[in-house]
Amino acid sequence: MSKEIKFRAWDRENKYMIDHTYLACYVFKDILEYPNFELMQFTGLKERTANTSDNKEIYEGDIVRVWGGEYYQGYWEFDMVVIIKDMINDCFYIGESEYVEIIGNVWENPEIIEKEENRKAVVLNKTSLW
Repeated sequence: MSKEIKFRAWDRENKYMIDHTYLACYVFKDILEYPNFELMQFTGLKERTANTSDNKEIYEGDIVRVWGGEYYQGYWEFDMVVIIKDMINDCFYIGESEYVEIIGNVWENPEIIEKEENRKAVVLNKTSLW
């Protein structure tokens, strides 16, 4: 089984995402030399949600929620937000999770990162009280 190699790019100047289908229209060398494009590679993984008909592809820079395991008293055994920076280490959580949902990306949704960092700080503060 071979991995499909695709890229998308964030245009920093115009503030929009260029999908892999449109990116194919550009000469790859020009994209690499153009400083306003931030390239992101397809991880080879897709969302796993209840709505399996529209499972989106996961790219570097995506922010995903992963959850699963035992469900007890309204909580999942694990439930976390992962920012895909490193395709090997960060994708481990995705491969091991029952459910994976893209909730944004680092370019269009920086508020998610800030919210998650605040949530972690609150959890750490609660943990340090014990």
